[in-house]
Amino acid sequence: MTKAFFGKLRLDANVFRRDFRHYSDDDVLLDSGVSFPIAFAKARIFGEEVRVEAPQWGRFSGYLSYANQSGIAQGPITGGLFLGNDAANALTDTSKFAVTQDQRNSLRARVRFQAPRHAWLAMGTQYGSGLPADIGNANVSDLLAAFGQQILDRVDLARRRVRPNFSFDVAAGAEIYHKEARSATLQIQVANLANRLNVINFASLFSGTALGEPRSVSASLRLTF
Repeated sequence: MTKAFFGKLRLDANVFRRDFRHYSDDDVLLDSGVSFPIAFAKARIFGEEVRVEAPQWGRFSGYLSYANQSGIAQGPITGGLFLGNDAANALTDTSKFAVTQDQRNSLRARVRFQAPRHAWLAMGTQYGSGLPADIGNANVSDLLAAFGQQILDRVDLARRRVRPNFSFDVAAGAEIYHKEARSATLQIQVANLANRLNVINFASLFSGTALGEPRSVSASLRLTF
């Protein structure tokens, strides 16, 4: 559904359900950086997405979006490359499990202000309630030795989920030169301003452990002539 309000706002809403046979995923080979495509017998992904956008409201523009998504897959494995003792179990295990897209609450927002003299300022934020953490029967002491206290603190072992992640970004830009068809525009962006440690995946059987980007500063200069 798409609906406009007041000539300034646009609402997009989507409710979805997807059913799969031979659901595709990626498997990390022997804890290396090499991955191979695999497939499970079936899966179901369902949820809702809502986005409110203001393309232009005076000098302001921006959007706010929210998504709720659940995903459940069921074995056995129907395709892929497996080595070692776990191969036989993978081919007969018919249990259900949460897929890597199973994140119940995701929120994104961005606001941009167009200042006079061809300058602008933008702020954005994103939040995720946390993906599944498949730790199996691993011992907490072993996890601590492998990943360290800081990363382990970002995992809710009781719920078997990564704790929520949050990032706040700022950016600014300005046209510093303009004459006839020639111009120069400078842009500076700071990602994860609070330098928060965000764990995205933790010891995932198919995705390994991934961390969010730490605080970083980037700049770009665009020339037009």
